[in-house]
Amino acid sequence: MSPTEYVEGLNQLVVVAASDLNTSLDVYEAITDPAIEDWATFVERELAIRRVFVEDFGELDPPGSIVDVHQIFGDALDRGLAATEALAAVTDTVEDPNEAQQTPEFAEYLAANADGSTRVCQEAQAKLDALATSSELLANEPWLPDLGLSIRAAFGCLG
Repeated sequence: MSPTEYVEGLNQLVVVAASDLNTSLDVYEAITDPAIEDWATFVERELAIRRVFVEDFGELDPPGSIVDVHQIFGDALDRGLAATEALAAVTDTVEDPNEAQQTPEFAEYLAANADGSTRVCQEAQAKLDALATSSELLANEPWLPDLGLSIRAAFGCLG
């Protein structure tokens, strides 16, 4: 897979997943007084979206120059999926969404998402910056900044 094909594939995954996640959140937030069944449905939708994203991401074949960036991204996606799976299991043990949000599983879910928008963003961008400065040939490749944009979009990186 060429770097351009990799970035295009990643972009496609990010666009679909972001749209699906935002739609799911909008549906849940439109519920005035959500019950545990509403919460469970919301978490299950997110879990399904994350599973597809992780599976499709695993099918991407990164070029050798960005295997490290791909691994950082993959590790964060795996952690997010595991945290969401654990959160889904909690819905059978609590009475309402507020109680679910007081569990260690919800704390890990929040931590996994926060880790994506801090550590992953910083590490991936540092690797991309190093890659761009290590080779004049790569510095002018249009896919390199596009990969940075894809990572920022996927993980909500600030800046």
